[in-house]
This record gives sequence, C-alpha cells and structure tokens, in this order.
Amino acid sequence: MGAVEELTQEMWPGMPVFPVMDPWASDSIQLRRAGFTAFGVSGVFGELDFGNAHGANERVSVDAYYESIEFLYRLVKVLTQ
Repeated sequence: MGAVEELTQEMWPGMPVFPVMDPWASDSIQLRRAGFTAFGVSGVFGELDFGNAHGANERVSVDAYYESIEFLYRLVKVLTQ
C-alpha cells in the first residue's frame, strides 16, 4: 500500500487511497490457491458508474487510459527495485 499511496500522491496530489474488496472475479485466484498473497491495483480514475462495467457502453477517457499506463509503469519500477 505504501508504494501505491506514495505514487498516487506524486501523480494526483490530495487523492485518497484506500483498499476495497471488489465483488467480481480476479485473475489472482490461482495465486491465492497456490498460497501466495495477491493484490490488484488498476490506476484508472474516473467517474464511478458501475452500471456500465463490461457492457457495450463501457468507457474510460483517453487521459485516464494513458495516466493509468504511466501509473502502473511507475509502480512496477518502484516495486521491482
């Protein structure tokens, strides 16, 4: 969480970070079954609209898309140092 919080404040000052449990499936299930602790983070910020999740009208802004790529790239760099 520390790396996520630090990077979030670097890219989006003042943005709160808190853990949530998503009600949908995760690719991490195989890791957890094998005994590994697994967490996920998306880095995508935008308006909350759960009615469009994985629907034909699911949208994310172009800016949010590229910001999420930058966020995840930086996070991987921090976590692999």
